[in-house]
Amino acid sequence: MKNKIAKYFPSLSHANFRYYWYGQLISLVGTWMQRMGQAWLVYTLTNSPFKLGLIGTLHFLPILLFSLIAGVFVDRYPKKKIIIITQIISMLLAFTLAALVLFKVVQYYQIAILALLLGIINALDMPSRQSFIIELVGREDLPNAVALNSTSFNLARVIGPVIAGIVMANFNIGWCFFFNGVSFIGVLYGLMKIKLNKKSNNATANDKIEIKTKKTLTMRYMLTEIKDGLRYVCQNKTLLFTSIMLFYIGTLAFNFSILIPILAKDILGLREKGFGLLMSSLGFGSLIGALFVSIMIKGKIKNSRKIMVTANIFIAITLTLLGIFHNLYLIILTLFFCGISNLFFSITANSTLQLHSDDQHRGRVMSVYTLFFAGTTPIGNFITGLIAEKWGADKAFIICGILLLISLITLLTYFSKLKRHLHSSLLILFSLFLSFSCTTASSTAGSTKENVKIKWNNPWAQIKTPYLKAPAESIGSYSRGCLSGAKAIEINSPGLNVMRLSRNRIYGHPYLIDFLIDVGKEIEKLNVGNIFVGDISQPRGGPSFSGHASHHNGLDVDIWFKLNHDKHIPSTEERENLSAKPFEWSNGNEQILKLFSSKSEVDRIFVAADIKKKLCTKYKNNPANIKWLSKIRPWWGHDDHLHLRLKCPNSSSCIPQAAVASSTHSGCDKSLEWWFSAEAKRVLAENRERERQNKDKFKMPILPEKCKSLLYESAL
Repeated sequence: MKNKIAKYFPSLSHANFRYYWYGQLISLVGTWMQRMGQAWLVYTLTNSPFKLGLIGTLHFLPILLFSLIAGVFVDRYPKKKIIIITQIISMLLAFTLAALVLFKVVQYYQIAILALLLGIINALDMPSRQSFIIELVGREDLPNAVALNSTSFNLARVIGPVIAGIVMANFNIGWCFFFNGVSFIGVLYGLMKIKLNKKSNNATANDKIEIKTKKTLTMRYMLTEIKDGLRYVCQNKTLLFTSIMLFYIGTLAFNFSILIPILAKDILGLREKGFGLLMSSLGFGSLIGALFVSIMIKGKIKNSRKIMVTANIFIAITLTLLGIFHNLYLIILTLFFCGISNLFFSITANSTLQLHSDDQHRGRVMSVYTLFFAGTTPIGNFITGLIAEKWGADKAFIICGILLLISLITLLTYFSKLKRHLHSSLLILFSLFLSFSCTTASSTAGSTKENVKIKWNNPWAQIKTPYLKAPAESIGSYSRGCLSGAKAIEINSPGLNVMRLSRNRIYGHPYLIDFLIDVGKEIEKLNVGNIFVGDISQPRGGPSFSGHASHHNGLDVDIWFKLNHDKHIPSTEERENLSAKPFEWSNGNEQILKLFSSKSEVDRIFVAADIKKKLCTKYKNNPANIKWLSKIRPWWGHDDHLHLRLKCPNSSSCIPQAAVASSTHSGCDKSLEWWFSAEAKRVLAENRERERQNKDKFKMPILPEKCKSLLYESAL
């Protein structure tokens, strides 16, 4: 057994590396739990892709700013001591975030500050750890050690999100951060057990180091050393080629922590466990890639440049496909292959830089690796966050994939020896461009005249995020109002599925959203199928361009009569294209209507007059059971859905509607007959004519003064 391990994993024959590797594996599980938990926490708190991207920017910005300076420290001081210090501080930051969440006092700005502090620590920690490996195993076993290091990273990438998904779904998300803090004990123990030779950096006869007297660490000295390190990279074509490729791949390809939460929640409609599944599939692919490389590579990597170019092409293809596919299983498969491609590139790039560097410059070369591989992440996070905010995560994936190929073609053109790859790359780029064009054209074709009018005429419909600077409040009336502190509904919850996501009318007063979630659980027990939830309200309420005269203050919701009998999760296309048919009525609808009517929070429920009449006829000889019909009110246009309206919560700003008739009065009287009279038909005809004339017009209604601050306050 030991012989097989030595054959396939020679780096594990070094005791120091074993201590380091085992400790890292434990710690990295906690790291991935925190990464996943933090992304979900931020997006849940803010519902803003931009703010989620900003956290990533703050985390990696110090790496961008300080990596080169850190390289000077790494070449000057013992790497083991540096790593011990950085790990202790990282542990304390994890415990701090855990405490804030567990004691329910966490706020967005606190997460941002902690992300920035962790980024500062990582700017020193990352180049230290990268250049420390060769001291543990020597040159001969370095590629295998780098591959095994990536294996532990990606094994944790598989295990961490799975555990985090379970923890988030069943316990407080703060335990993800607490476990991360505890996991640092493993790596600290491993570091303490490592015993290094006194010789500097495992120098060999081929790499004699000129021992210099250490100078005082002044800013001038550091700038001189940084300049010397950059000159060294630029004068070596292999180091320069690899570094440039690291730069654009680091910027464009590794934004999964920003895009996957948005893809999971907004496009696929997944919850915590589903998000964990996507992250784990990416990690599992990376793990397979790392294991394959660690077994196959021994000694110096041959054809490293070809491997990196091929991996680059596959990364670009998989990113583009992630934007095109909207099927969960295809996305999982694509993430798996994306993970494999990522690892082939990163392991090859890391080993190439270390093996082509002398010991005197290795710390600074690896600081360039850290700068380009991780330090560019703030740029990528910022860009992809903005793209996702405006066009969605799917378009962000496609744009990044195409830009990745353009960057590769530019690099290959510059390094003329690899021009033979140019034609194939151009062919792939053209194919992906056509795919993107078709996707965009399809999306544009699906846009209606309503979307254009919304953009120019109705500022309420342009706002994409709720107003969270004030407590939740329904302001004004149901048809002349707005909403602060809105909450988005989970698009797949027990007993319900939310439709028409493109309208962005999935927000409501928390009072309404919590009511729907609770009632959904009761509906699930009825065994009549899930309900399809239609429009609720816009992020800050207010008037929509068409479809509703009400739904302004976050207390109205449309629920289709069509039921999801098999309780399947609708795809993105189904959510947009599936529709309810008029009078698609069943006994299940009646049970649901009774359930809603029995709730004290419900003010009234609007249905078509024919449905009200049908129910009155059914229960007219049963006075004891007819009382529940008092909240059921007839109204035009409600033949395929019911319109549920809650009473005003405790708020001085909410204007209630006039109370419905007493519960002893069912509404099955002459007032119901009016809806079938000639006068009612005349009023309906007049209303439709008015709607036809005003179809392409939008007139802003007079809203409460309080709504102005919600309208003109920046959504960011």
